[in-house]
Amino acid sequence: MAYQRRAMMQFWQDRSLSKMNLHVLMLLEQHGPMSMSRLAGMADVALSNMTGIVDRMEQHGLVDRVRDERDRRVVLVRATHQGRERCAEMEGLRREHLLRLVGALSATERQVLLSAAQALARGVERLDAEGSPDR
Repeated sequence: MAYQRRAMMQFWQDRSLSKMNLHVLMLLEQHGPMSMSRLAGMADVALSNMTGIVDRMEQHGLVDRVRDERDRRVVLVRATHQGRERCAEMEGLRREHLLRLVGALSATERQVLLSAAQALARGVERLDAEGSPDR
C-alpha cells in the first residue's frame, strides 16, 4: 500500500490533483453524473465545501455542470474527457505498480497471494449477498 501511495502522490503532484479531486472523479466514474448534494454525501463533505471543490475542478477542466435531462431544475456534475483520462491514468498506474510488485514475488509467494485474493473475493461476495453498506 505504501509503495502505491508514493507513486500516487507523485501522480497527484505532477498533475496538480488533490486526493479529493481524484476521489470525486472516481465517484463520478463509478456512479456517473450526480447532483451536488449526492456527490457531497458520497464524499462525506458539506455541500458548501463540495461546491468549492467542484468550482476548482471545473476551472481545471476536470468536471462540468449540466442540466438533468429528466428534470431541468437539477444540475448534475459529470467528469469531462480530461477528468476521465485522469482516472484512467491513475488506474493504469495502480495496475502497473501492482504488476511490478507481483513480478518481484517468487512463484510460491504468487500462489499464496492468489489464494489470499480469492479468499478476499469470496468475502466480498458474502458481503454483497448480505447487502452490507461497508463495501
